Amino acid sequence: MSIGRPALLIITSDHGAVETLRALLDADQPVKAAISTLEAITESQAEAPGLILLDTALSELDIHTFCQTFNGDPRTSGIPIILLAPSETEAIQGLEQGASDYLIAPIQPLVARTRIRNYMDLGRCLEALRRFSLIDGVTGIANRKHFDDFLTLEWRRNLRNRTPLSLVLMELDHFRAYNEFYGAKAGDECLKRVATAFQDATQRPGDLVAFYSKSGFACILPETDTLGAVSVAERMRAELATLAIPHAKSSAASRLTLSVGTATRVPTADMEPEDLIALAERFLGEAKRAGRDRVMFGS
Repeated sequence: MSIGRPALLIITSDHGAVETLRALLDADQPVKAAISTLEAITESQAEAPGLILLDTALSELDIHTFCQTFNGDPRTSGIPIILLAPSETEAIQGLEQGASDYLIAPIQPLVARTRIRNYMDLGRCLEALRRFSLIDGVTGIANRKHFDDFLTLEWRRNLRNRTPLSLVLMELDHFRAYNEFYGAKAGDECLKRVATAFQDATQRPGDLVAFYSKSGFACILPETDTLGAVSVAERMRAELATLAIPHAKSSAASRLTLSVGTATRVPTADMEPEDLIALAERFLGEAKRAGRDRVMFGS
């Protein structure tokens, strides 16, 4: 898996410090700049940097609040924060408030380059491990942990924006019988093909397809209403039908088929993500009881 070169984000109003770092590190990784902590939070949530360099002279948010904000958001948690401080006394206070390390201003080029390179190298290793921990070993797509984290994140975001969030839960019909008849190896190969097909059926980068259970998949659709969710669910069924995977032990059809339940909610403060899961599971159960190989939905 390719990890690429995450950016160093320096938060400062000191243009000279930004240019110094760009000259030092341009060959190692890109350097981005933000002139306020609030701007940095917005930018980092959109595209997480590999490392934060925070000028303590900025005062919109104190260091403790800034670190809490980053560590409390799944999109930015774990990003090291190095302080650019005028003295060791202030730097040490910042470490006690949640920062990872510090540099004393004005920047000493050799010290800065060495420390930043070390953190960026460590960050790339940790990011690789984090990504692998969120991938299912059989299908190669998001696993249940990734699903849970992503659903919580999107629930909060759609709650703030007052927009609908949809969930599509899918179960391969009689897949246990498929495994018993064709063998576990064939079953794993089948799951890989199905996972690829389901990913192809989603059209937006903000949607997430995940391996949900032994024979189940899920798709989280932010800012999507019931009609949009049903459309995606039917595309999933169509993609699976196109594969035409034989299933001699299914009572639903001679090929592998899919039962689907979709649910849509505009999140409110008195609801939880589990409420959306429960609703989608209810409609999935209805699809199975109605004969399988169909989509049932509601909101």
